[in-house]
Amino acid sequence: MIETAVLLAPSVFSFIWGLINVMSRARTYRYWIFSLLMFITTLYLYSETFLFAGLDSKRALMISDFVYRFAALTLPSVIMLYARRVAFHKYYSRWIAVLFFLAIVIVTLIAYTAGLIGKDNCIQFYTDRSNGIDNPIYHTNIYRMHYLITFPIYWAYTHTLYAASLIYIIFCLVKRNVGWNNITSFLKGEKMERHNLQLLFLILFLVILYTRFLLKKSFLHDYAAASCVISLILCITILIVGYVEVFVKMPMIKLSAILHPIEAITIPEPVTISAEDKTELDLSISKKFLDNQSKLNEMFTDLMDNQHYYTTKGVTLEDVAKTMQTNKTYISLLVNNVYKKSFPDFINSRRLEYAKRLLTESKGSLKIEEIADRSGFQSTAQMSRKIKEFEGITLREWITITNQIATEARK
Repeated sequence: MIETAVLLAPSVFSFIWGLINVMSRARTYRYWIFSLLMFITTLYLYSETFLFAGLDSKRALMISDFVYRFAALTLPSVIMLYARRVAFHKYYSRWIAVLFFLAIVIVTLIAYTAGLIGKDNCIQFYTDRSNGIDNPIYHTNIYRMHYLITFPIYWAYTHTLYAASLIYIIFCLVKRNVGWNNITSFLKGEKMERHNLQLLFLILFLVILYTRFLLKKSFLHDYAAASCVISLILCITILIVGYVEVFVKMPMIKLSAILHPIEAITIPEPVTISAEDKTELDLSISKKFLDNQSKLNEMFTDLMDNQHYYTTKGVTLEDVAKTMQTNKTYISLLVNNVYKKSFPDFINSRRLEYAKRLLTESKGSLKIEEIADRSGFQSTAQMSRKIKEFEGITLREWITITNQIATEARK
């Protein structure tokens, strides 16, 4: 019973992350892919747990097996799609779509062949197999075809998909210039780019899923302790992947931010102060700010110029203050004094500058939706509104003018 509960825990965590992501305000393409990944993972792990436990209900065992085969075949394609989005900010891939379509075709073939065999024969097969006896019923030719043709195709294609997913994630890391030195530096406490960290944990996530797929029923019955350990590692991996995707807004992240994601904050009781005390407090804050303005400006410049923190969607004063380990009053004073802008205006102006650079450097290879997404805007419509607000022109005019300036510069 305890082993079954441990096996079931990862599916609960993945389902919760999927719900949290769906209920969040963000409605970007990446959010929908991550939600799909979590929900298919839930189906995969939940149905797999039933197969490990060996259901007493014959019908439930048969349905669980069909759901498991569907999730096991479609999950690698979704993982590759998510990795592509994380690594390259790409929206669509034809060859991944083909793999996904073939997976559905194979599962449909299994279901159709099982339907031809008949429900009673299928239930007999699943009942025998649940007791550890792989005893197919050969008294019909159609069942012989089902077992000798359909299942080898399923197994070969599934192994191919998992291998392709692992190779593709490694390819993404290589393209992003992530090596062993980056991993060891991160473990020593240095920062790593958030997207690279997601890809690394995605490898661990895929390897554990594939391990459970290989061990199948013997996993729980013959290696109960190992099954619990691997399932607990999978729980931790799912928690980290979900936390980094949903809650982490920093482009660079430290190991300590993962190990201690929630900081205890003591909120003092509200007090009433006089006008004289308030003036004295404001002067004290201003003096401390002026004493540390140079250091704060250096940290702020590094955060914006080198780490492109403004490309983080929904970034606030509180996020910047927490990253710089200071308070939002100092950040507000810094932006007002140095850049002569409010914080929202500063962020949006930097996003537009970054969008111009992307448009110029891509030479038309990037779609405007992708440029808006990579620049930190929630949507193309929001980017269009900010262009109208800051530059007084439409999005189409902005694209035309930016391309003309880039063409003249190259001449």
